[in-house]
Amino acid sequence: FPSKLKALFILPELVKEISKQGHEIASHAYKHLNLTALTPTQIKNQIEKSNKILDKLTKQKILGFRAPNFDINTKILRILEKYYKYDSSIHPAIVPGYYYNFKYSLTPYYNNKMLEIPISVIPIIRFPISWLWMRNLGNWLTNIGINVNIKKRNVILYFHAWEFTKIPKVK
Repeated sequence: FPSKLKALFILPELVKEISKQGHEIASHAYKHLNLTALTPTQIKNQIEKSNKILDKLTKQKILGFRAPNFDINTKILRILEKYYKYDSSIHPAIVPGYYYNFKYSLTPYYNNKMLEIPISVIPIIRFPISWLWMRNLGNWLTNIGINVNIKKRNVILYFHAWEFTKIPKVK
């Protein structure tokens, strides 16, 4: 518990430093909730709380968003248009039991008024190349995915901080 508490106090400083170093900070909502389970008012509340904190920390307007768990639909995208210039919640991957997003483009496109920047996958088979897959299958898959994509399109990867550290086993 103390290390978790300590991380909560360090996180704002990390966000400030990342922004100060010239990296863009985007929103992932206030809490890591599935947005499709929320009302439009609750979704707006999640967005506005997150933006208020991030705007204050970075001293910049937040331009982008990615939905927790890639939990997105047209209703949510219409709400996001009022707050952001781009979204990166579409994962054009095929993962049985989770995603069958074969219909989505592998390159950025406009979804109504907002730019959609899809997460990179291995083309044709559409297998994810970052996040959980890198941690569990190793860097080789991510390296292949980057090399295949970089010749034709920008590479968009996503990770959580815990994917770069050894996580102790917990009972």
